[in-house]
Amino acid sequence: MVRIIITCGRILAFIVALVLALLIPGTETRAEGGPLGLEECLSIAGKNNAEIKVALEKVKESEAVYRGKLGFLLPQVDANLSYYRYNEQLPAKKQRFGESLDDYYAEMVMKLPLFQGGKDWGQIRAAKNNLDAEKQRLEQVKRSVFASVKKAYYERVRSVVDLGIQKDLLKGLEEQSSIAKLLYAGGKFSAIDVLKIETQAAVSRDVLKNMENTMRIRSLALGRALGSDKPVETVQDVADIDTRIGIRRNCIAEGFKGNPDRLVAAFLLDKSRNDETTAESGHYPYLSFIGNYNWEDKKFFPGNSNWNVGAAVTVPIFHGGTVLAAVSEAKARSRQLEVKLDDIVKDLAVRFESSEATVTDSLNRLVTTRKVLSLAEDTYRTSLLRYKSGKLSALELLDAQTVWYNARLGYKKNMIDCLIAMAEIEQICPNAVVFDRGDTK
Repeated sequence: MVRIIITCGRILAFIVALVLALLIPGTETRAEGGPLGLEECLSIAGKNNAEIKVALEKVKESEAVYRGKLGFLLPQVDANLSYYRYNEQLPAKKQRFGESLDDYYAEMVMKLPLFQGGKDWGQIRAAKNNLDAEKQRLEQVKRSVFASVKKAYYERVRSVVDLGIQKDLLKGLEEQSSIAKLLYAGGKFSAIDVLKIETQAAVSRDVLKNMENTMRIRSLALGRALGSDKPVETVQDVADIDTRIGIRRNCIAEGFKGNPDRLVAAFLLDKSRNDETTAESGHYPYLSFIGNYNWEDKKFFPGNSNWNVGAAVTVPIFHGGTVLAAVSEAKARSRQLEVKLDDIVKDLAVRFESSEATVTDSLNRLVTTRKVLSLAEDTYRTSLLRYKSGKLSALELLDAQTVWYNARLGYKKNMIDCLIAMAEIEQICPNAVVFDRGDTK
């Protein structure tokens, strides 16, 4: 009976803990610093990265500016209320509301610009161009941040892989050292062979410590890219790459028309041309409509209502050359942006071609290094068996082990380099990377 009660108590405690885990936010979470996959890193960066947050706020700021410029097309209505106390009553006031030194005045004023030489429309279109540019800057920042996250992620994985290979190497050297000491005791090995292996093991331990420090640095770099100041742990390795990868080149043929770098420059060029329109409006007359309804009396709220309507025309005659200077400034800025737009397209083409060449080279190397890796592993295992039987010297075994070690490092290096290059291509032109060479048109 006691055992049954204890068992039921444990079951009840488990049920309570499960309910709390489901109901209390944050109770059931992954341990802080747990390994993250690439998609998780990208999701976190999209929410926490400071550059993305700032770019998003700039979009909101530009939206507010654009709405403000649209307001210039609507009537501007103001209400005014004033009170004056005179030392002596003014004759004009006495005639209006009798004996009093008090003067209350209230009015409603409406102004509506009818024609400003294109100034209002130029400012509105320029604000819209700036808003579009900021939206593309946001996309530009997102692509840049995600590419940085991918690079930091793959570099951290590279460190994990290198560290794992180095640990395997050290473990193998320690095993070889033990075998060498036994063979030396049996008279089959010399003291020099034992010293060679122990020396190599000591060097390997020092390299291992350096790799651990490098991994720590890259963990911090990845955390910073995610918007944190804490190190981030990633998965231990990446999957093998299918060498049938191909690259679509339609972005080059289209002049990168959908790339945010190019679009930002194009929208800023349009904005500058609209700034020219705004500046040239200083040559034209301004026409506006004015309406006024007012009250004036010796008491609050005043009586004696009155109203008036009218139109005003302002004709620019001489402004000391300021209008011509503003027009020249806007045109010079437009010419600068034209050159910059053309240069951005060329830069994108060079970056795309360079990344494509890196991907192609890495894929070709992967085919070769896979074969080398397989041969090096077979050679090392054969050499290890011969070494254990005393038929192979320590130096020959170390050579075979070094070849296998370098083959593993070279294979993973090519794979990571290929992934980083593909991330750079996708930053410039998403969906350019395909996994079938026959579908690259």
